[in-house]
Amino acid sequence: MQSVINGSQIKEALNEQWLNPDKMVFMQSSGIKYTYVDCNKVPGCNQTYCVKDMYLSDGTKMDMDGI
Repeated sequence: MQSVINGSQIKEALNEQWLNPDKMVFMQSSGIKYTYVDCNKVPGCNQTYCVKDMYLSDGTKMDMDGI
């Protein structure tokens, strides 16, 4: 069975690691790189940190709507 998700869904999952500021964890990722910043630097961010940019392992910026 194969699951297919898009860039926005990956970003949402990564942002969940900072939902509880008392128990923050860093999720392991493979094949992507991402940057995160303080919440005031990302529109719509309502937690301590938010993912700003995501890249494929070759440095290509990830398409948020693409699969």
